Amino acid sequence: ELCIRDSSMLSSWLVGSLDPSISRSVLYFPTAREIWLNLEERYGQASGTSLYSLQESLHEIRQGTDSISAYFTKIKMIWDQLDAIDTIPTCECNNCTCAITQKLIKSRENRRLTEFLMKLASGYEILRGSMLIMNPLPSISHAYRLLLQEENHKKLTHSSQSHDESHDKFKSRNNYGTKLMERAETIIFVIIAK
Repeated sequence: ELCIRDSSMLSSWLVGSLDPSISRSVLYFPTAREIWLNLEERYGQASGTSLYSLQESLHEIRQGTDSISAYFTKIKMIWDQLDAIDTIPTCECNNCTCAITQKLIKSRENRRLTEFLMKLASGYEILRGSMLIMNPLPSISHAYRLLLQEENHKKLTHSSQSHDESHDKFKSRNNYGTKLMERAETIIFVIIAK
């Protein structure tokens, strides 16, 4: 009796959370399990067009003028969507010792790291090269932290250079003013001496 009541509550929640056009198609299924299985059969498989669209977006993305954080967020969102529709297979052997799933995950992460680094804006070549010669390659999150530090360092350096340039311009103007005053004093001295 408890299972029937819970299934009815779950069925109501499922039907209520669906788009009306979809909910009408599953309204008369007797159990939540049957509703779920039907929806999974219809919508659970990734379509080729979804995969194509995500891969195309991934191919086109570049850092451009975005901050490291904004660029990483954009590319990570695409990776997460790809993970949802194109999952890594798992080994189903009894007492498996091959660790194939972990190897596949590491291989995917290495590909994503190189993809992330390739699409960085110019100015990160030295750090990118340093990361690519690490053995093993750093994780994506470690590379992200290093790039954020580099970006912050560049901002501080740029800010410091702007301050120094402003100071130099002021100093240059001040020196020019001083030279004008000295020249004027010389001219006045020459006129008075005559």
